[in-house]
Parts: sequence; C-alpha cells; structure tokens
Amino acid sequence: MRVLPPEVAHRIAAGEVIERPASAVKELVENALDAGATRVGVDIEDGGVSLIRVRDDGHGMPPEDAERAVAEHATSKIRTSDDLARVESLGFRGEALHAIGSVSHLTLTTNALGAEGPGFRVRVLAGETLEAGPASHPPGTTVEARDLFLNLPVRRGFLGTVRAEANAVATVVQSLALGRPDVGFFLRSDGRGVLALPAAADLRERVSQVHGLSLARGLVALEDPVVWGLVSPLEVSFPTRRHLHVAVNGRVVDADSFAPAVARAYADLLPKGRHPAAFLRLDLGPGEVDVNVHPAKSAVRLRGGRSAYPLVVGTIRAALSPDRGPGAGVPAGEAGTELIPIGQFPGRLSATVRKRLAEVVHLLQCYLRAGELGMRAAE
Repeated sequence: MRVLPPEVAHRIAAGEVIERPASAVKELVENALDAGATRVGVDIEDGGVSLIRVRDDGHGMPPEDAERAVAEHATSKIRTSDDLARVESLGFRGEALHAIGSVSHLTLTTNALGAEGPGFRVRVLAGETLEAGPASHPPGTTVEARDLFLNLPVRRGFLGTVRAEANAVATVVQSLALGRPDVGFFLRSDGRGVLALPAAADLRERVSQVHGLSLARGLVALEDPVVWGLVSPLEVSFPTRRHLHVAVNGRVVDADSFAPAVARAYADLLPKGRHPAAFLRLDLGPGEVDVNVHPAKSAVRLRGGRSAYPLVVGTIRAALSPDRGPGAGVPAGEAGTELIPIGQFPGRLSATVRKRLAEVVHLLQCYLRAGELGMRAAE
C-alpha cells in the first residue's frame, strides 16, 4: 500500500471533475454566473481541446483572491461543513480551476469591479504556477485553458471527434442559457459564431431563442409556486427527450432523473415512442436540496427522502387539463367518448392522406383522454 504522489492524485481528481472540454466549459460558465455576470462569452478551438476561453463581466477578483483561486479547494462559496446544507451558488467545492489547471495551460486574468489597479494575471501549467502579476483587464474575469489533457494522453484518446466535442460544448452552453434567461450567452467555435443568445425577458423568450418561436409560443405554462415552467400541449411531441430541461434552485441538473415523472404526467396521452417538451423549474428552500451528490454537480437529492415525482406529475396534469386548453368551457360531464363519422372517402386513399387522417384521429383521442383525466380529477 502506497500513498500516491500529489501530482498523480491531482490528475485523478481532475479527471473526475473534467471529463471532456464541455465539462470545463460548464464549470467556468457556472463560476461566471456566480460572479454576477450579465454577459458570458465562450470561445473554443478544436472542440475545446486546443483552447477554451470564457470571458465574463462579473465582479472580478482582487489579486490575492486570483492567486488563491487556482489553488486546491479554494472557494469563496462555503466556509464550514454546515454551509453545505444551504448552498445557493452553482459552484462551491473549489475544485474547478485547480482541476482544469492540473491538466492544461491555464491563464486567469481578472479585475475587481471598482478597483483602481489594472488587474491581475495568474498562469498555471499542469498544476504549477508560472506567473502571477499585474495585467490589463476590464472589470470581470477571463479564463483560458489551452492544450486540455496535455498530461493525460489516455483521456485525450477517449474524446470524440472535433465536431462531437464542439457539439457537446454547444449543448452545455444552451442548457446553462435556458437556466439563466436574464444573462446573455455567446459561443464561437474556431472563429465562427455558433450561438448568440442575448439576455431574454423570461423563460419563454429564451426557449424561443434556443428552440424556435413556433415551439415556444405554443407551450403551456405551469403555475405552481414550487414547480413552474413550460410544457408542450398534447398535439406537440418529439421522438427524443432533447426538449427536456430541468433546473432546481437555479442549478441545471441531469434531466433523466425527472424523465419518469414527466412520462407519467403524459401517460396514455402521447403515442408510444413520442416525448413531450418540458422546461421545468423547481424552487425549493436551500436546506431542502443536497447538491453535494455528484462530482460534476449534475444531480441533486431532496432531504428527508422526499420526492418531487408526485408534485411534478400533478402540476403538469393540472396544466394539461381540458379547461385550460382549446376545449375550455365544455362541461366535463358533456365530454363525449365516441368518434362520430362525418363523411366517407370513395376509393383508396394515398399514403400521405392516410397519415394525415391518422394524425387527426390521434389528436382527437388525446383531447378525449385529457377530458377523462379532468373528470377523474374532479371526482
């Protein structure tokens, strides 16, 4: 049994936090949001392997904090173990900058808001500080990570293609942008603009920026004070869950853990293999959520064994109730359960016409099922 040398232990720890370029981008953007940024710019080259640059206009750091920020377990978010029970910031472990600096050539340049000096720069290569001194920079912070995994060639070998890694970065930036509509997000890849998402007025406008106006304006609003957001009506569905997005207390989390609740809310209302759009926001007290579950902070656990499952299902079902949709005003007891023939086509129908008719029939069945749900709820 041997104690690992510090440099080996640091590389192992960095590998848990930074799995790929998109992981580094997520950590750096979350730091920018914690710093009060209203605009976050991200630049990558070669999918983020050659360069990741994240620039923000947040409150920045004084020189002494900039030097500490790249050290192991250095954070301004918590001070005691009790603080873990009420974490409100996105970052809190003090691992991200140190982890990225352990496996890249990292440069942090910052200037505190309202400071009289020019700013400060720290350069780190594979965990070793190379430079720390004054540097010109506007209020805010810029972090550059070059040659990611330069000392972990095995990890580089497991990365995807440049396009795959660049797409993963874009997905992360989109997800974080959906979590913070009030902040502007901009992404460039190899000098080409990929995303331009200026600050939005609300979640619906942000969904419109990311997924298009036609989807956004048709979404149904959830109006519960704890579970709110936007979901798709019954006539809108997709072949994958790519339109499922969840944030708990402002923290974007892995949506897969909420997928069963969303699926249950739409049970028997969508055809097999189809999935709704759902942009869910859960607002719980800081003491109700344990965020110290996963190294990437992508999962949360509710304290006391509580579950958000029934709350999510009930809120979505209430929003899909027929008295909220196109059938408003029709008494539940008068909702028919049979389809009445209104005409007949002579001869054989083309495949296209048959497909369109099947879609219409399915839509009618969805509304009928929704009516049945409403009657059961009323009983």
